[in-house]
Amino acid sequence: MLYNMWHKEDVVLRSNNELQELCLSTILKDVYLFNNFKNYITEEFFSVDQYKIIYRALLYFYRKYQNMPQEKELVSVIYDICDPSVERVNIDSIKSCIDDLYNAPDYEEAYVMEKIETFIKTNNIYSTLKTYLPSVKNSEDHVIEELGNKLVEGLSVDFRKVDLFTLGDVSKLAGVRSEAIGSDDQSLVIKSAIDPINYNLLFKGFKPGDLVMMVAAPGVGKTTYMINEGFYASLQGFKVLHVFIGDMTNYDGFVKYASRISGITQNEIVEMNVAEQAELVRTHNYNGIFNRIDMLSYPASYLTVDNLLQEVSRASRYIGKKYNMIVVDYADNLVEEDIMMYKSGGDIYNMLSYMARSNQSVVIVGSQPKLTYWREEIIPKEGASESSKKQHVVDIMLTFGKPRQDAKYGTMNIAKVRRGNDGKLVRLGTDMGKVQMYSISEQDYLKLKSADE
Repeated sequence: MLYNMWHKEDVVLRSNNELQELCLSTILKDVYLFNNFKNYITEEFFSVDQYKIIYRALLYFYRKYQNMPQEKELVSVIYDICDPSVERVNIDSIKSCIDDLYNAPDYEEAYVMEKIETFIKTNNIYSTLKTYLPSVKNSEDHVIEELGNKLVEGLSVDFRKVDLFTLGDVSKLAGVRSEAIGSDDQSLVIKSAIDPINYNLLFKGFKPGDLVMMVAAPGVGKTTYMINEGFYASLQGFKVLHVFIGDMTNYDGFVKYASRISGITQNEIVEMNVAEQAELVRTHNYNGIFNRIDMLSYPASYLTVDNLLQEVSRASRYIGKKYNMIVVDYADNLVEEDIMMYKSGGDIYNMLSYMARSNQSVVIVGSQPKLTYWREEIIPKEGASESSKKQHVVDIMLTFGKPRQDAKYGTMNIAKVRRGNDGKLVRLGTDMGKVQMYSISEQDYLKLKSADE
């Protein structure tokens, strides 16, 4: 009976085209999901010829560069690995298909994971039946038993953590809460140095796994903001790794953090000798605040995002610390594996999100706005360079601008919040000499602005 059913034309056990499209379009753009599923999906899972070739190219690119390809990069790989005369597929039709996949709508992660699991299970069943059903017609008992075991095995695929929580089961509530945000005695939520940010976040601070992007023009206050967040996280007892990528050295980082912690200006600290600087650290190292901040520094265009992840992992193992906050200052100075490849902010941010989620760390990233917004005080969500790609990945997007570069005040836009309220404007005061950034009232903001005019 099974054998006859298998051969009916109206019975299709393979995944339909819509499901294939959803799965492929999702893993093309999400490195977290791709890494979860790549070892369970083969090229043969796809019945559409274009999808077979695209998935083969995706695997090839990732194995070579340890990164996710952008559209032009994927097309380039297909030209390299495919022979149109053998594949019998028109390259132009593949390019059109790739364009459709990259522009396909995004869905909630839980929904996508369920669909990809269905995709894998369906193909596992198909493969098993294709192998065993020809023998089943002979009614061989051992073959039928093997078929049953293989079908059970193929259906047992489950990538989601099954930890059923019934809302009324209050005995599990403490554990569920602790896993997500810590306990009342030891919270994992990191309060921002800027109180209005906390007010607008669901958990009143940064949650483990959050990717936070700070967008500001050069010289306006990106590093100042990130130094303040690193300082305040350490003040709360959290371990911080600040990675400088660009023209900042570890010594620059020391001067800035020492100034923020001590309240002594950067100029005064620079004029101190080594003994005086060491005494400053001993004097102001209250509750070990200096000891919880580590730094790494690299020149611009030196690290790929994959290199960065390796360096962070190596530092964590070497020091023996789990970093609660990782500051990347700043991601626009990262490069691709191959200088011939197109730079992709979307890919870089996918990998940074993967680092945040896998480490359960808050990752804060500095980025520049588009050139047209460099002189704007209020930078909208679309103001980030490659904004659509980055916006999709980040959990929180903050922008900051000033009426002019040397102004001592400006406006932060809480442009995107995945959990909480966005679209809020926050007035900030700055003291670059002491690396301080703090919220001010609307009244104080107007006074400063009036004084400037």
